[in-house]
Amino acid sequence: MKNTLKTAISFTKNLLTVGAFKETKPATVKEMCSKIDSSKKTKIVEFGMGHGNMTREILNSISEDSELISFEINPEFCSYVEKNINDSRLHVVNDSALNFRKYVIDEVDNFIISIPFTFLKDEDAIELVKLCFDSLTENGYYSQVVYNPKTLLKAIGDRPFEKKVVKALIKEKIYHIKN
Repeated sequence: MKNTLKTAISFTKNLLTVGAFKETKPATVKEMCSKIDSSKKTKIVEFGMGHGNMTREILNSISEDSELISFEINPEFCSYVEKNINDSRLHVVNDSALNFRKYVIDEVDNFIISIPFTFLKDEDAIELVKLCFDSLTENGYYSQVVYNPKTLLKAIGDRPFEKKVVKALIKEKIYHIKN
């Protein structure tokens, strides 16, 4: 219970960058990671690491020779994860998702995204999604949890998607888009 309270306080203090009062629901985390192929070496990029609850599930879902690059703009959250998750497959990057191409130059198998698009300009969010698809392997997945899908739907255009909804105080909508 102590960690939950600490997380709620941290998220509330950083609401304008985190976009949430609490960590993502376990059912949402499971669904977000459902498109990871654990039978092969993969490269996963996560945007919006927070305190690492999604990060832990991603690490539990990937093979021993896979790699996870997790982006978080809050340095306190980065320090927390670096202290509490000891896994050589994890690379924490304290920078904006908008700058991911500085750190990720080869193809990515899965993007797992829980950043609040409501705090990005529409054109930045749309550009970010397009850059992700440019970096995604053939048959790779872009998975994102959103509350309001308007900007995401604009960014993906006519690409087919799979949508799942997790009931919460505010419904969490998960979109999986296969490249």
